[in-house]
Amino acid sequence: GMDAYCVSMSNAEGPAMRAVREKMVSTPWADEWESKRTMFSYGEEMSTDPLEAMMLKQFVHMARPKRILEVGMFVGFGAVAMMEGSPSSRVVSLEIDPYLKKWLSDCLQKFPDIAKRHEIEVGPALESLPKLTGQFDMVFVDANKSEYKRYVEVMLERDLIAPGG
Repeated sequence: GMDAYCVSMSNAEGPAMRAVREKMVSTPWADEWESKRTMFSYGEEMSTDPLEAMMLKQFVHMARPKRILEVGMFVGFGAVAMMEGSPSSRVVSLEIDPYLKKWLSDCLQKFPDIAKRHEIEVGPALESLPKLTGQFDMVFVDANKSEYKRYVEVMLERDLIAPGG
């Protein structure tokens, strides 16, 4: 369809994005789940869609946010896309599964310029959000859909969104 065409015509996937995507498709997710290494049964469909990731990368490239909050990381494809979009942007990702923090850290060892701008807070987002300090210029929410409204409420209550963010 149209998404596949747009992705095939784009050159927006940089080297770190490619490394994350290639590791994601080669990870035996069912085995990881059966071995109790992951908290949930995952698959590639859990990741930020390639076209969506390219769009996020472009938004960051245009807006140049200093600090981005990502609620729900999975393998970090979206976070890495956003950091590729601007060499000065920092991303704080909230992720419930500690396995995924290590998975991405291992994947980004060859990309220290990306890794040093990424902070991952492990735990349920509604527990992590109140612990955050400072403000964010951009927020990307892609986590437990039933809690979206509460995520935004907590961000507003805690003044986490910068003016114009």
